[in-house]
Order: sequence, then C-alpha cells, then structure tokens
Amino acid sequence: MRAVRYLILWPTAACDLDCGYCYRRQREPATMTWPTAAAALDLAAVSGAPFHVQLAGGEPTLVPDLVARVVTEVRRRRWPATLAIQTNGLGLDPAMVRLLAEHQVQVGASLDGPPPVHDRLRGRSADTFRGLGLLRDAGVPATITTVVTSVNAPHLGELVTILAGFSCVRGLGLDPLVRLGSAAGRADLAASPAQLADGVRALYRRLGGLRALRGTPLVWRELAAVRRAAALRPGPDAAITDYCHACRGESLAVAPDGTLYPCSQAVGDPGLVAGNIHDPAGIDWSVLDRAFAGRRLRGPCGRCPLRRRCPGDCPSRLAGADADSDGAAMCLIYRTLAELEGL
Repeated sequence: MRAVRYLILWPTAACDLDCGYCYRRQREPATMTWPTAAAALDLAAVSGAPFHVQLAGGEPTLVPDLVARVVTEVRRRRWPATLAIQTNGLGLDPAMVRLLAEHQVQVGASLDGPPPVHDRLRGRSADTFRGLGLLRDAGVPATITTVVTSVNAPHLGELVTILAGFSCVRGLGLDPLVRLGSAAGRADLAASPAQLADGVRALYRRLGGLRALRGTPLVWRELAAVRRAAALRPGPDAAITDYCHACRGESLAVAPDGTLYPCSQAVGDPGLVAGNIHDPAGIDWSVLDRAFAGRRLRGPCGRCPLRRRCPGDCPSRLAGADADSDGAAMCLIYRTLAELEGL
C-alpha cells in the first residue's frame, strides 16, 4: 500500500475569522464526519510507516469533539504518528489546551503582529492572545505562523518583542502571501521588496536579544533553514532536497466531505482532486505525484550565496505565485538572512 507520510484533515471548512488574504477556496461550512476522519487515518496507518497528522482548515477548534476523537484514536491505536493543529487561537479554552497537552499535539498559532496590526489583518487579537496565554500557563509549546503582507512587514521586529512574554512560543515561521482565495488579485497586500527586506532585518536584530528577555530560545524557521543550508557543500540542482512531502507525492489533504487533494492549499481546486477517501481503490495517486513534483524556488541564483543549496519554498505557494513578485518573496527572505549571517 502507498505510504501517506503527511495527512492533513480539514475537520471543517468554516472559520470564525474572515482574513483578507485567506487561501481557502472551499468556504461552505461543511463539517467532517467521524467515518471520514477514520477512513483517512486508516489509510495513512496501513503502510506501517511513521506519518504526521495535521488538523487544519478552516478553523479546527470549531469542531472540538472531532478534534478530540482524532487525537485520542491516534494515541489509542499507538500508531507511529505525530499530531499537530493549526489554529487562530480563538477556540483555545482550558479543555482544548488540556487535550492538546495530554496527547502531545504540536500547536501552530497564527499571529500577524502587534494587536493593532493583527486586528487590521485578522481581527479579534484579544482572543488570540488569550489563547496564547492559556498555552503559556499550561506549558504547552507553540509555533507562530505569520503571513507577511504589506501591512505587517514593517512591524516584524515588534512581533519578536511581543513573543518575549510568551515562553510557550518556541518557533516562528514567515509565510509570504499566497495569491489564492481571498488574496487573488490583491496586489496591494503583497509586501514590496524594500518592505520585506527591512522587516527581515528588524526581526533578525530583535531576535538576537530575545533570549536575554525570556531565557528560552525561539527558532526562526527561515533562519534555521539558511544556517542548515550554509553548512552544506553546494551540489547539483538535482540533489536539492524536496521542500515537503507534497513534492514527493506523500502528502494527502482530506476535505470535510472526503475529497482528496495533494495539500491543504490545494483544497477546493478542481484540477487537483485525487479522489475521495470513501473510495480508496479509486484514488488517483498520479495527481499527488505530479502536482508539485520538481517545482523549485527560482531567483537570481547566480548572485546568491546559497546557490545549489537553497532551502526552497512551499510548492503550492510557488504554483499560485505571481512570477514577477510573489515567487521572489521567499528568495528575498533567504538572501537577506544570508547577508545578515555574513555568508
């Protein structure tokens, strides 16, 4: 049986926020049933290989009973699986936080900057920070995901200062704008090269002093990737490691109704439907194999110190990128960090 190494479940396509850059193309308030979730888990587990289960959407905490059943079932079956949830933080209450802690569920929280900035982009910052406070008080580690736009790029340095008060936050990742869903045609939301480079520099400077403020380190995903790449010897392009499991056809996203896609950002794209979880014999694995195969981050490689050892970028983001702007965003982040690191 084909190994699924990265399983994304959408417990619901609904969300209690309405972000102006949300990549969701499927927005009807559908909710996944337990038989659909169970069929997906069984498919991922059947090979016996380790796999990861990501609860996403939509906002998964809107259906807490299903979230609880998924994580408890994975642990009850003692599968070789890791668990994670991506949330806007609004649905984090004491019961949910206890569940996540008990079952060692990795928490990813979305935060785009200081309260006024977050409110402008997402709204309800007070509820998000309340959720982060519950994670902190319970000692549950979390990783922050920040969607970088023209609105918050000038405030990236301030984000680090805010996170100094949340010892539970162990990681930070920057996601350049994806031109899908609500952001399609919103050129005004894309950070300019100058805004992006200045924001990265400010974040880098503030990060250096964070340990002194709170005593625990914060791993910046892109900086860690640059440092790993810098330690490698440059090799042929063919030797560059795939960015994620979707590049190798090992990722499977399950919409609430059981429709299958290569990854979460592909949900709702009729051209990337790979079947339905309730008809495992009819799954078109070739869709998963070819969707993002060979898709690479391209830029001014000849002038980049990371040439032929580039960390790469999300293939779905690259597929939806404007070749003249968005496709260069992660490239610019890496090159700016390489400059700051003296490479």
